[in-house]
Amino acid sequence: MIEDILSDFQTIIEDPGPFLQFITIWGGGAIVLMLTVWLVLPPLVRGLLRSLDRVFPGGFEWLQADLSSMIVRAAWLIIVIATIEIAASFALGYSSLARGSMAAAGQWVLESALENALPVLLIVVGGVIAMRVVTFSVPRLVEANIRARANVTLEEEIQKNIDTLSDVVVGTARTAIVLLTIFLALSQIGVDLAPLIVAAGAIAVGVGFAVQNLIRDVLGGIFITLENQYRIGDVVSIAGIAGLVEDINLRRTLLRDLDYKQHTIPNGTITTTTNYTKDMSRVNMNIGVAYKTDMEHAFAVLNRIGKELAEEEEWAPVFLEPIQALRIDNFGDSAIEIKVLGEVLPIRQWEVSGEYRLRVKKAFDEEGIEIPFPHRTLYMGDASPETIGVQGAIMEAQQSASRTAPPESNAADS
Repeated sequence: MIEDILSDFQTIIEDPGPFLQFITIWGGGAIVLMLTVWLVLPPLVRGLLRSLDRVFPGGFEWLQADLSSMIVRAAWLIIVIATIEIAASFALGYSSLARGSMAAAGQWVLESALENALPVLLIVVGGVIAMRVVTFSVPRLVEANIRARANVTLEEEIQKNIDTLSDVVVGTARTAIVLLTIFLALSQIGVDLAPLIVAAGAIAVGVGFAVQNLIRDVLGGIFITLENQYRIGDVVSIAGIAGLVEDINLRRTLLRDLDYKQHTIPNGTITTTTNYTKDMSRVNMNIGVAYKTDMEHAFAVLNRIGKELAEEEEWAPVFLEPIQALRIDNFGDSAIEIKVLGEVLPIRQWEVSGEYRLRVKKAFDEEGIEIPFPHRTLYMGDASPETIGVQGAIMEAQQSASRTAPPESNAADS
């Protein structure tokens, strides 16, 4: 066997003309065939499915893009496999081509391609169908499971959990299906997978230290997803960055901050997570009033504003508990600070806080309640106006003298 292969290669080296001629013709033909498949098959498939959809409305329209793309890729795979087998044939004893018998080699290539075409096509079709089944069924299974175990009643929160977990599970499953489809197709065309698996294991051991960060990120992503730490649409602070969660997968989390900058954070670097919008949110602020203010009056105004806001048609669906003035929280330098709290739907606390502050300012202006600001009052004891005038004159004279006095070094020199 080895002697035959060496003899074939020797023949090709000595007379490469037929070999190069055949490879050039077949390679060019393969490229032309792939372009033809890409241009011709999709319109034919879409036209057929549209015809079927007119007969059975709603049953085939969703398949148009997927099926046409699947058939094109399957045809390309078959053409590539046939081209590879042609090249491999020269190393497996098909010396008739090297000796000029192109007809015999062409017949073998055709028979081999036809032999593998149908199984490979079925494998690819099975893979695409499996991906469609996963994409269709997994979100529904996840939804049923989450709704059965949900400990919150807010539909928006439940939907966040469903979307986040579905995206992660579907993405992982689709990747596994693609890899399995490739392995099955390679096995069908006669590629021995055992050496590939052994080589992959050796490579994995060799690069294990290099990819340890990747492994850490994937493990972090698994725990983030399983523990439901945050979901797509939550506002969180992770790795020192605060923003809206745009996407999550097993490797990284995407955040969008208020400046609309997108941050990519590897999951393995996340040690502490602060979720501002999980299950419910709270309006939490201090309202400052002047020390001379009647506290009972201020509390009544603040509670009235919170109640009116929570009862309005536009804002009522947002509130879980109206905003209320609870207590005097602090004696500040220039204000008495009143603590106000209220509970609202997730991610709505900032919007409600802004509206509440606006109404507090308007109501305080109408009620004559002062919102203090830092200022200073100069207190000079019980001095009479005459004494204050003398003291002011003395201070002015001292300031004038300090501005006109010569520097100390010059006075010493003189």
